[in-house]
Amino acid sequence: MTPVVPNSHPDLLRIFRRFNKRYWNGTLPEPLIYYAHIEDPNRDGYARFGEVQLIEDRFHVRVDPLWSACIQMTEWAVLHESAHIHLWKYGIGHGARFQKEMVRLALAGAFRRIW
Repeated sequence: MTPVVPNSHPDLLRIFRRFNKRYWNGTLPEPLIYYAHIEDPNRDGYARFGEVQLIEDRFHVRVDPLWSACIQMTEWAVLHESAHIHLWKYGIGHGARFQKEMVRLALAGAFRRIW
């Protein structure tokens, strides 16, 4: 049985589009972006705000609905996963390249309202 994939959540898509335009000049491909519970596969106790996967040539961004009541956490999750999309060709980790991208975003003011 094929899992049902929802449409993009309009609020999340609006946040993605705003960040894409502002911080990546609109160059990121538009993902399917929606709220979905995110398991802790490693059972390491770390909170999972969101995740991104490439499924059949389209990015899928899931944001855990646990954070939906807090716009700052929602925006942080979308921004974080958008950075992964931007760097996808280099891998999905949080290594030096990802850290450099997060610093670039911080210097550009991306986190000003968020933290």
